[in-house]
Amino acid sequence: MRNIKKTQFLSFAYCSKDGKFDGQIAVLVDTINNAHPANFEQIVKAWNANESLEKFEEISIEGITCENSDFSAIQ
Repeated sequence: MRNIKKTQFLSFAYCSKDGKFDGQIAVLVDTINNAHPANFEQIVKAWNANESLEKFEEISIEGITCENSDFSAIQ
């Protein structure tokens, strides 16, 4: 993936779509100015893991929320 900023990274876990957990979602998040470190608020892009096609497909970021799994470890 090109053009990822130093404040951005890929996350592959703990995401929900419209309030329902979905373990197939991967997101690119930006951590700069994240007011609530327990959650990633600035989702830049999102993908769904299509297992039958064995590839990631870009999806809308609308309705996606993701928890920061590392947050509790740093508390």
